[in-house]
Amino acid sequence: MSERHLVLYVDCDPATVSRGVIFLRDLGHVVVATTDAELAVDIVAKEPVTMVVICESLDPELRPELVRKIGFVRKRIPIVLLSHSYHAKEYVGGELRDSEGEPLDEVLSRLLH
Repeated sequence: MSERHLVLYVDCDPATVSRGVIFLRDLGHVVVATTDAELAVDIVAKEPVTMVVICESLDPELRPELVRKIGFVRKRIPIVLLSHSYHAKEYVGGELRDSEGEPLDEVLSRLLH
C-alpha cells in the first residue's frame, strides 16, 4: 500500500467542499478541509499536513496572501491550485506554474514524493 498523506483542502464554497474531499480521498489521501483561509494557516501550523490544495473558487485576492502565509509557516510544502474541472496549477518558489495537462493524481503524487 502506498504512503498516505494528510492533505489540506481549502475551498470557500461549503456546498462544493465535500466534492473536493471525496475526490482527494478517492486518490488515497487523508483529507482535512476548511472554508476559512486563516484556519487553513493554523491547520498547517499545527497538523502534519504534507500538501495544500486550494480550490480556484477561493477569492483571487486572498490566494497570494494565503500561499505566502502557508509558505512562512511551513517552508517547501507543496501547494496546488485546483480548478473545478480538476485542472491543477502548482505554486513553486512563490510562482504559479501550470501542470500542462498532467493528470491531477500524477501531479499530487509527484509533489508528495
